[in-house]
Amino acid sequence: MMQKREMFPAIPNMNASGAAVEEVVHYGAGNYVVTVGETKKADYLAYLNTLERRGFTKVVDNGEGLNGSVFNVIYTKEKLVLTVTYVTNLRKTYISAALELPLSEHLFRKEEYTAGNGNRAQTSLHMLELWHFGNSFVFRLKNGRFVVSDGGMRADIPYLLDYLEKLVPEGEKPVVEAWIFSHGHFDHCGVMGAIIDDISLAERFYVEGVYYNEPNDAVTQLDPIARVTISWIKAAAGILKTTKGMNPEIYRPQTGQRYYFNDITMDIILGQEQLPRANYSGDFNDSSTWCMFTVEGQKCLFCGDGEKGGMRFIMDTYDREYLNVDVFTLMHHGFNTRIDFTDYCTVKTALFTVKDRTPLNKEKQNEHLRQSVQEYLTWGGGTKILTFPYTVGSYECLPATEWIYHEGLKRPLQPNLDVLFPSV
Repeated sequence: MMQKREMFPAIPNMNASGAAVEEVVHYGAGNYVVTVGETKKADYLAYLNTLERRGFTKVVDNGEGLNGSVFNVIYTKEKLVLTVTYVTNLRKTYISAALELPLSEHLFRKEEYTAGNGNRAQTSLHMLELWHFGNSFVFRLKNGRFVVSDGGMRADIPYLLDYLEKLVPEGEKPVVEAWIFSHGHFDHCGVMGAIIDDISLAERFYVEGVYYNEPNDAVTQLDPIARVTISWIKAAAGILKTTKGMNPEIYRPQTGQRYYFNDITMDIILGQEQLPRANYSGDFNDSSTWCMFTVEGQKCLFCGDGEKGGMRFIMDTYDREYLNVDVFTLMHHGFNTRIDFTDYCTVKTALFTVKDRTPLNKEKQNEHLRQSVQEYLTWGGGTKILTFPYTVGSYECLPATEWIYHEGLKRPLQPNLDVLFPSV
């Protein structure tokens, strides 16, 4: 708690008529948040002016906000990094403080990001096949680099690396511009555990930055295994190397931030700091970071294992038009499907991160969703590739692969689905 006492005396109070100031809460990794309820946008803007008068330097501003609904500005003063977020519909301002918090250069749009793109280059999204279940997505950017979302279990790392190597010129190492983890479950970040066990894996590729919002101890106690898997992300970041030979930073995405990776943008539409405690489901999955990728004007919604608390926040915060998406990666492989949420969205292509059938415990909800979308895909039968701009039905399917695992990691390609997806 020393950081808390050290930081907050230096942070101006938000003085707004009728404002309801909540207690300071630690959200993990030394990041502390004060929530100020019953605030207006004018109060938020006045507070930004106060910060600048008090010597804080504005680093980045998301301007007109995400969907005009969420506004976000980052300030620094000496070692202190202050992230101020305003959610219009909730009438809440979130003041997030951390010491020496690394900030990604991809918060800023730079012309150099797209300078090397070929005339015929296209961005593609790859939903990788897995030996069991989990999430493993790869965006191949026009400049030949990659954005990876999650990655799967420990046993999936050989196939992931083989796959990336096939997408770059022979003799070159793949460059992952951003490795994004939705949350710290083993079927999403288990690949990092494999890198810790076999550091030679880290020599096969570069990682320029890791993006992960680590929860606090109270949240990780909801799922004791997550305490181990979260440690894999941090330990692997100390093994991986950037193209400059340094260890990649771990960046902490928060609601309202926008990141630029070559020709795509990534909007953080929900980070755990801004999830009202009244919404929180009490499930570790509600620590998932929700991302909206925009590619060639098309929106792709990624929500990890998002739970009902996150879904409620999204519906309370963004209008239906914003949730009119082209590609939707289904939350928690289909375990957490809720009809009220999927009816709030308009979806063309739904991606079910399962082999070939949806979980039986949400059979009715998933069947309802499948009836409402134009197309739904699983990774069963092989990796699916969507090339942008994407037209429904134009995906490519690679043949299913019996990839070779390291000794001790060999698993059957066909798991027991009745065990994975029991009827309840």
